Amino acid sequence: QLLLNSTDGSIFIYNLIKQKTTDTLKYRAQIFDITKDDGFLIAGHSGGLIKIQKDFSFEIISKWNGVSVFGILKKDSSFYLATQDGLIISEPDFINYRIIFKENFIYDLIDDNKGNLWLSGLSSVFRYNYKTQRESHFDAGYGQKLDEFYNNTILMNSAGAIY
Repeated sequence: QLLLNSTDGSIFIYNLIKQKTTDTLKYRAQIFDITKDDGFLIAGHSGGLIKIQKDFSFEIISKWNGVSVFGILKKDSSFYLATQDGLIISEPDFINYRIIFKENFIYDLIDDNKGNLWLSGLSSVFRYNYKTQRESHFDAGYGQKLDEFYNNTILMNSAGAIY
């Protein structure tokens, strides 16, 4: 089965074998990113996070209700959330968390093979080192012509270069 998200926020369950929509999730949201975790899905959307079970029942993770979550990355036992309020680093319970790069609109995130998390934001690129927890902020002052980025705009090639 496959989850499909329409432009009006409807979330449909599509059966690949029957090649038809079998049900609609009783929740409306513009989904930006989904990640899998221990038998369920975590979906970041225009109003926060939802946890979707195998039977497609869902639970609203209300901690960030009203905060757009554009990207989700799970690393070790933490969730890294690209949001309109910065980068949220959360424990799996979604209760204990911290925010870095506060008041920065973060659209997307990807980790490299050197222990860094890279983030794209409004006219900026950010780097966060998992081990040292060191934060770096790169903007036009570094000689790079930067413009506004959007979600799903980061790509890593097979050699590990990030674009």
